[in-house]
Amino acid sequence: MGIHMMEVDAGCSLSNLPDEVLQHIFSFLNIRNIARLRVLSRRFHTLCTTSPSLFFCERPLNPRLCNCSCPHVFNFMNTLPQHRPHAFKINLLCFSSYCKIDEHRSLHDEWINKLFQTFQVDELYLYYHLPSIFKSLSRFQSLKVLKHKMRGLIWVKLPVMKLASLETLYMQHVETEDSVGEWVSQSFPSLKSLFLSYIKVAMNSTEELELTIRSSCLEVLSMDQCCAFKVVRITTENLRALSYGICFPGHCHHHYDMAKKDDEIFVEISAPNLQSLFWKGAPTRLCYDERTFKNLHVATITHLRFQNLNLLIQLFEAVHWARLLHIDTDMLKDIYGKPSISFGNVRHFEICVYQCFYYYNPCPKEEDYDNVGDVLFTFLKRLSNLETLTFVSDPFHDSKVEAKEYIFKGAVKMCEKRTKWKEIRGVKKLKFKLRSIYHSMILLIGMLKTHCVELEEMTLIYPSCYHELIAFYLNCLESASSALSINCVSV
Repeated sequence: MGIHMMEVDAGCSLSNLPDEVLQHIFSFLNIRNIARLRVLSRRFHTLCTTSPSLFFCERPLNPRLCNCSCPHVFNFMNTLPQHRPHAFKINLLCFSSYCKIDEHRSLHDEWINKLFQTFQVDELYLYYHLPSIFKSLSRFQSLKVLKHKMRGLIWVKLPVMKLASLETLYMQHVETEDSVGEWVSQSFPSLKSLFLSYIKVAMNSTEELELTIRSSCLEVLSMDQCCAFKVVRITTENLRALSYGICFPGHCHHHYDMAKKDDEIFVEISAPNLQSLFWKGAPTRLCYDERTFKNLHVATITHLRFQNLNLLIQLFEAVHWARLLHIDTDMLKDIYGKPSISFGNVRHFEICVYQCFYYYNPCPKEEDYDNVGDVLFTFLKRLSNLETLTFVSDPFHDSKVEAKEYIFKGAVKMCEKRTKWKEIRGVKKLKFKLRSIYHSMILLIGMLKTHCVELEEMTLIYPSCYHELIAFYLNCLESASSALSINCVSV
């Protein structure tokens, strides 16, 4: 058997690629491979040490053993100030590690400080247990973006400091006795974006603290899973986007379904330029000045269960200025039969359809479908100013639901039998964004096509694999409106 040699075209050599392309390729390599590349040639050595962004990310097989990449990082970083011109700033320094060796943590803190003393660093991403970095922040005077995600909840003492250059701060898994809001507001006067996730008051704290955000430059604020704050105050003139995630009072995480009336959080907002609101959390008592929500463009309210109806009404009164309002079908059931809830000036409505919208059991009863028809009818007749109604599929089931032909045939029979459904008026434009197709979504399409008497346009956007089933289904259903035009877009 002969051996055939293949001649490689010299034009395909890695060395012939431009510097920019090579540095982009190197950015995907871990530090072990970077250390090996440096010794291959002078050019590679220069590229490795002058890259505008440095990524050190590796997960060891056993984080408690010395098989992590830390020694390679130390060797590389110790030589970097000698081989990299000091005028070459570092756009992004990213370090991710699961190493749990205490000696390594102190060395990481040391070389990060050394880098900031030598070079201008714009962005620092830390996915690592390194609480000591907060003590060093005042020395990072060139830093614009800091993202610090620790691998689990850890106690931190927030130092008195000021860093005028910082514009974006992301803090995750921090437990402290200090006032987080006041510390952020006073320490970072130029802050424009703030993301707080899993922030908790220490167990030995003698009182429930307020979370007060008073940053004049702040434009984006996101809070998720912040514990033990009974009062949240947000006062900022320039805030454009607010995301309020599941936040619970007390020292434990309640499930949002189990939130009690006694656990209500008081939220006070003064943000006259607010344009986008995302609300996903436990019931709260909301206080706001009359200017706060009048410029609201988009409001999203999901995953709520209200034992206190007054709080639900209060929240909808606040966001009725929104031009686009997004809710889920669980909230449709909550507001059913509550005529005091108004949707004001909403022009575009988007509803996330959960798979269990029509039923909670695998075998729904006949009356379940009639109840859902009443829920939808009662909801839609309040939308007198509506221009577009959009239904989107439940993202939780995107990759779990496969549409079957028998489901579509069953939906056709069900729509033909639903003579008790009322005529739906006022809706002229419908849109369905079907990332996945399941029973509830199929029946909604049929219900609205056969009972919206003023419907002029229906648009369905769906994966191309569903095209034949969708076409079959639509052809089997009669339209309540003679002027209906259907647009099918497969992607």
